Amino acid sequence: MISLSDNYIDDADVRAVSSVVRSGWFTEGKKVSEFEYAFAKYVGTKYAVAVSSCTSALHLALAAMNIKDGDKVIVPSLSFVATANCVLYQRAKPVFAEIDPTTYCLDPNDVQEKVDKKTKAIIPVHFAGHPADMKPLMDLAEDYDLKIIEDCAHAVGALYKRDKTGSLGDVGCFSFFSNKNMTTGEGGMITTNDIEIARKVRLMKSHGMNRSRWERYQQASWRYDVIALGFNLRMNEMQAALGISQLKKLDHMNDLRIRNASKYTRLLKNEYIVTPKVMKDIKHVFYLYVIRLTEQVGAPRDEVIEKLKQKNIYAGVHYPPIHLFSLYRNEFGYRGGELPVTERISNTVISLPMHQKLSNKEIDYIAKELIELVH
Repeated sequence: MISLSDNYIDDADVRAVSSVVRSGWFTEGKKVSEFEYAFAKYVGTKYAVAVSSCTSALHLALAAMNIKDGDKVIVPSLSFVATANCVLYQRAKPVFAEIDPTTYCLDPNDVQEKVDKKTKAIIPVHFAGHPADMKPLMDLAEDYDLKIIEDCAHAVGALYKRDKTGSLGDVGCFSFFSNKNMTTGEGGMITTNDIEIARKVRLMKSHGMNRSRWERYQQASWRYDVIALGFNLRMNEMQAALGISQLKKLDHMNDLRIRNASKYTRLLKNEYIVTPKVMKDIKHVFYLYVIRLTEQVGAPRDEVIEKLKQKNIYAGVHYPPIHLFSLYRNEFGYRGGELPVTERISNTVISLPMHQKLSNKEIDYIAKELIELVH
């Protein structure tokens, strides 16, 4: 079976993690601080705060911005459910806006239609590794006094014009899950230039304690105070060591994905398949390679996926629309038809295998079998 995703681990990664295991200090400490510094420098922000996941990052970002009961946050429905769930954690309401039919990222025109007096923030998702169109969204945010939280779970290392994702909005939230472009196994990162947001996030991720265990160890003092309600959403030292090692080769790993995507696109040009488009002044880092079947394909999308599986090719769907999950149907009364562009695209997309270790032979085979199927 050709897997949908895979990680890229080498001996340097293993040595980095092993050194932490031998050190005996596993909880948040020196390596986490080193990773935060290196990641902020890479993204181009003043601050970075390591956390347990991108979901944690999104949750903490909203909490630090004081998003609360009665507030609204505009999100896309074509995303992993965490993008909207984090709004519910704050008892606020996620408002779903349409996506651009080319990039599958938030459509700024529909976002503007959804803004009202209760709207406090926008969460654009850089879908599959292609940055959302940030300039009009940032203009909207300025006009209506809104916060922008970039969901960068797919897009570590991607560029919008000359700026890295995670440096454009008020906050960037990253995922280092095992199948991402770089991994710490589990884990996430928050980036920001706002010192107050960084301070609040750092406080809330660790029980609201004003001094971490590492700081108490360095100062040989047990004393600390709890000055706010917080959570246990820290990253550990082994994850951070792996993150430091992975970050050093991130650009190379992204280049391998871009190369693989370019080959797919060359091989899949035909009337039955819409391949990903890369907009001007964009660096797409292809966490996912998402194609769309045209109306000429006389079979349901799921049947094509099942046929690929029979050929030992694992394909997926990213994503079922969030607003049509039972939780959101029951809570907000969605029945389908509210987001026609999102629903149409979701029903026809297929994610093909995409990772750094994918070989030319495998891509050739996948493309050949897919074209035969759709014909």
